[in-house]
Amino acid sequence: MAVADLISVLIYAAVVNGLTEFVQYYFVLSTEAHKTSQAAADRVLANLDVLKTSSKIEKKNTQRQITSLEKQLTTIRAANSGLQMRAAFMSALILLIAFTQINSLYGGVAVAKLPFEPISVFRSMARRGLPDDAAPNACSATFIYVLASMVFKQLAAILFPKQVVKGPGIWEQASNMAERLAGAVEK
Repeated sequence: MAVADLISVLIYAAVVNGLTEFVQYYFVLSTEAHKTSQAAADRVLANLDVLKTSSKIEKKNTQRQITSLEKQLTTIRAANSGLQMRAAFMSALILLIAFTQINSLYGGVAVAKLPFEPISVFRSMARRGLPDDAAPNACSATFIYVLASMVFKQLAAILFPKQVVKGPGIWEQASNMAERLAGAVEK
């Protein structure tokens, strides 16, 4: 249980998370298709805000325009999610390789000692790959890697915020559809 093992697992987690962020940037955020869809989504959102705040919101024509803009925004989001799927697949592949590598490098080696014995829910995760005769508060490299990855992922999200195409979410779309259906039934 050397400090060098713990530090190397933390560095490994930081490097892998940096690599996945780079893949996300290179395959999605820096592409012309993403920039175009982001600009189109911004234009549609601006038009949608103008229509929703106008005093003519009760008119049928304005309602039709709002519905049309929301459909455009949904289409833009769907196209953009196709781009993000490619980067998510590449990131998942990188994480799978990294996880396998951590297990092969540090399998059976306790890299840290917890100041307490983990509760049963976390015990199997914290002791993954350790022999049964290891100390009850011993911690595997896999557990440290997963915790460090979660920390570095949140840190990357704070330091490098991503522009995501915004629009009506699935719940808002369902609510709008229910309102339209209720209006159609009443007529």
